[in-house]
Amino acid sequence: MRVASVRVAILLSGLCLVSCSDGDQKSCSLKTAADLKLLPDAVSPTVEAELNGRKVALLIDTGGATSMVTPSAADSFDLRPAQFDPHADLGGVGGRDEVPIVTLHDLMLGHGHARNLDLPVGSSLRGRVDGLPLIGLFGADYLSAYDVDIDVPKHHFGLYDLQQCGSEIDPIEGSYFEVPFRLEKTAIRLEIKINGVPVQAVLDTGAPQTLIDLADAQRIGLTRGSLAVDKVYRANADAMDQTDMVAHRFDSLEVGAERFKNFRFTVADTYLGDTLLGDDFFAHNRVWISYPRQMLYIQPAANDAIIHQEGTPPAK
Repeated sequence: MRVASVRVAILLSGLCLVSCSDGDQKSCSLKTAADLKLLPDAVSPTVEAELNGRKVALLIDTGGATSMVTPSAADSFDLRPAQFDPHADLGGVGGRDEVPIVTLHDLMLGHGHARNLDLPVGSSLRGRVDGLPLIGLFGADYLSAYDVDIDVPKHHFGLYDLQQCGSEIDPIEGSYFEVPFRLEKTAIRLEIKINGVPVQAVLDTGAPQTLIDLADAQRIGLTRGSLAVDKVYRANADAMDQTDMVAHRFDSLEVGAERFKNFRFTVADTYLGDTLLGDDFFAHNRVWISYPRQMLYIQPAANDAIIHQEGTPPAK
């Protein structure tokens, strides 16, 4: 999910070391903003948080330009309108909409603690995860200040502030590969290949599946006629994000050194015009996102044969 920007400020605490490949190793350290378990029953990366003293769930959304809360959370927690700038302009897959801004009096996420935090009321999300109400998402306005470790196979999420570590780091033990990206405002843009054709994509943990923009699908050789035989469905029951989507099987998807074969991805004529690399990719990889260095460090899950098999369906 991608929306307009509202800045989030959270206090940090904690300290640990990280391996660096250049500079003075002893001076290279990081502050830990979050070291949390990903909730196992969630479709997208989701963590436990605390709002006004009650345990809740928050979706981690690298594709969302701003953090937000859901309409049901605004109602059930009796969140009052913000004193200043009471409305925001948000954009999703289906278009843009003006929404209210409310104040969260007390929010905790890992070591972070925010008071009187103003956030927009965005799209509806699934009601509960592991018994906790899903009350909103943390977007790139918060994430982009850190190095972000998302390890869906091992259910781990970390936020780190690397200090004096130079331009190159070695953040993951074992083998991994690197993929550079371009940061456009808060969007992570990288080159992938679909059916062997280079395509610019946005890394988006808020997208339950990889979504191929219709213009990109046509550029790699698909036609509306070839898509007409595929199943059509609605993306979201929320009015702002409603759009028709098609589930189509592609020959291959390549991300850096990794190749997925014969996967079914979503095709849609989106308002934003972006191809989104979604959670079916994260389901099989640990992905360390270094926003300051504009580099992805990707480690495929151990013993994951998903990229070697023909006809394997994408992750649910």
